[in-house]
Amino acid sequence: MGESDWEQLNHTDGQDSALGGHNIVKPNVRILHERFEPIKHHFDGGGEDVWVRLPRGIGAVDDEEKGILGGALRITPWVDRPETD
Repeated sequence: MGESDWEQLNHTDGQDSALGGHNIVKPNVRILHERFEPIKHHFDGGGEDVWVRLPRGIGAVDDEEKGILGGALRITPWVDRPETD
């Protein structure tokens, strides 16, 4: 995703933070987080691509370079992953 995609996903209503310096999680970001949360515990950066459904209404447009296709964001294996012991 590019910077403009993130801005659209995280669209602000003029209220960027809550009391005590806590950030407000926008509804679309919360939805994306909820969809990604179960995936991150199983995705180790290798193997097959994983797709995460983007929230409806964010204006996601298919873009192969950004890994967006059919309303989903592709998470790909880490190609240049360093060897670990």
